[in-house]
Amino acid sequence: MLEKTPPILAIRSLDLTTESLLKTIEDDANNSLKKFAEKFTESKNVKKILLRGNDFETITSYAEENDIDLIVIATHGRTGLLHTLIGSVAEKVIRFAKCPVLVITPRKDEKD
Repeated sequence: MLEKTPPILAIRSLDLTTESLLKTIEDDANNSLKKFAEKFTESKNVKKILLRGNDFETITSYAEENDIDLIVIATHGRTGLLHTLIGSVAEKVIRFAKCPVLVITPRKDEKD
């Protein structure tokens, strides 16, 4: 899931164009998605989808419109005040999705 708009501070501080930053973000997301999907090469029913929009709304709408059986979503595992302030996309997807949702957390060696 890509944000609708790029982080403006990155554009200004790194003297980048919006287009070049969006391209870099999208390329990185596609590479991460490809690397993750390679772990499931034996399964023929896994779809790799990269969406751009308003997080949980876009995810749940896509799943409903395309008759998706399962949404797999990662979480950062934030708790407390940070979770309260920014909310959780995974939590909203669980609440609003009409299909089952599998929430995963990255292992310590996979976190940024």
